[in-house]
Amino acid sequence: MEKRIKKIHVYGETDTLHARLRLQLAYDKMTQQGFFRTVIREYLNRNPKLLEFFDEQNVKPKRKKKNIEDDRAEEKKNIQTFALDEKDIEDIFDIIAKENEDL
Repeated sequence: MEKRIKKIHVYGETDTLHARLRLQLAYDKMTQQGFFRTVIREYLNRNPKLLEFFDEQNVKPKRKKKNIEDDRAEEKKNIQTFALDEKDIEDIFDIIAKENEDL
């Protein structure tokens, strides 16, 4: 079971972009908290659509892009090879946490 530890993420943004975000979230009936939790969760879950979006936003040298593509392909291969799903990974982290309570 995951311990509920509250972490706060802070970033700086212009007043204009912040206002636009708040208005768009209100229009979409979302909270800032829900928005950021969703983005973070999907990023950590390696959502292909989100990763593709980030790739499109980040202009990188071709060599760096190739390295990222190779890393993602290897990541998919490892997931298939070891057949680990989210529950398995969570169990592994629980075991590590129990053995190393000071982490």
